[in-house]
Amino acid sequence: SPGLTPAEITTMVAQTKAKAIVTIPEFLPLVKALQGNPAGASIAQVISFGKSEGVHDFFTMIQADATGVEFLQGSKIDTKTEPATILWSSGTTGLPKGVISSHENYIAQMLQLTQDGVSLFSRGNDVVLGLVPFFHVLGAVIMCNTSLQLGAKVVTIPKFDPTLFTKVFKQHKFTITHLVPPLLGFLVANPAITKEDFDRLTTIVCGGAAVAPHVVHGVWKKAGREIYFGEAYGMTESTGATHSVSPGSNNTRVGSVGLVLPSTEAKVVDVDSGEALGPNQNGEIFTRGPQVMQGYLNNEEATQNTIDKDGWLRTGDIGYYAEDGHFYIVDRLKELIKVKGLQVIPHSLH
Repeated sequence: SPGLTPAEITTMVAQTKAKAIVTIPEFLPLVKALQGNPAGASIAQVISFGKSEGVHDFFTMIQADATGVEFLQGSKIDTKTEPATILWSSGTTGLPKGVISSHENYIAQMLQLTQDGVSLFSRGNDVVLGLVPFFHVLGAVIMCNTSLQLGAKVVTIPKFDPTLFTKVFKQHKFTITHLVPPLLGFLVANPAITKEDFDRLTTIVCGGAAVAPHVVHGVWKKAGREIYFGEAYGMTESTGATHSVSPGSNNTRVGSVGLVLPSTEAKVVDVDSGEALGPNQNGEIFTRGPQVMQGYLNNEEATQNTIDKDGWLRTGDIGYYAEDGHFYIVDRLKELIKVKGLQVIPHSLH
């Protein structure tokens, strides 16, 4: 993430013992400074998207013969446990922690998201807006893996810029977008984006936070029609999603994060007693499935506090499920206020 401080990057490199860093020219001074730090002693190779003295150029590397180049050789691994990525998350408590997701975690998530009745893709004909950062689990799963697996065209931009975003949105006629609520609001408020720019758009997926219904209706009004709007729910610790709104819902579930994905379980637990709750009762959401992380890097205590002995992942989110199985997120567990011995959700106070 470009928002990381030198101290944070130093900590991450020290904990992961990274042997190589892939970066962009703007961050090379920071990387070179890190190489001179004892914490960066493990770094043997630096790869940059651009030529610079003392580093490997990515574009030259992908055209080169890798024979005999040791650090480019593959190796046999156990896909069930071998880390594919270590993404950083604050988790449910404390400082950022390294979240270890295995190759199997990613494969499971990709299969879950492409099952009939769940998949939002048309397999090979989609043009996807790749605005979500690739260092975020959504970008890693959807942009870097699932979209390309299905043959979609992914259009990326270096960073959000209102003028560039508007130009790209108008030019490429996206069929699928993955956006956070503020960007949906930007689409509605931006006079340069018109009805014609939504001609091919079939699906809008929103995540990261709850989206207000009036924003959704604002998008539909500008497009001149209802576009399928899907919310999903998950976290870095679940290698992406655990819940998703079905494309067959016909926009009748705005506000819900949907049903559990295939091969995934979820329950709502009373925050005081730990007992499982029934429909329409607020409690902490627990999830379990093949996409759940291997654990936190070098932090067994945090892992045990987050994943119980039966494999249930504590999300730290308060929510409930309706009679038909659709889940709704209400608040974060750490935001609960205790009033006269009872846990109270802040937005319920008047």
